[in-house]
Amino acid sequence: RAVKVDWRENFGRSRIVDFQGPDGQDAAYGTAVLGGERYELDAFGTALLPVAVTELVGELQLADGTTCAVRVVQDAQTARCTR
Repeated sequence: RAVKVDWRENFGRSRIVDFQGPDGQDAAYGTAVLGGERYELDAFGTALLPVAVTELVGELQLADGTTCAVRVVQDAQTARCTR
C-alpha cells in the first residue's frame, strides 16, 4: 500500500542579493535586518533571501558598526543602503 506524502512545505524559494554600503562598496560581513529577520552577509556582501512578493525594508549593519537604511525591491539582485 502506497502512502502519499506532500513535502512542499519543507521547501522554499530563495534568491541571492548583493548588498552595498552608501559608497557602493560590498557590505562584506555585514548584517541585513529585513522584516524582523536577520541575514548574515558573506565576504562579498551577499545573502540568501526568501523570494518576496513585496519589497523588504530594513537596516543594513556594516562590519564597522555603522548602520543605514536599505530597501530590497521585488526581484532585485542588488540593494544599496542610504544614510
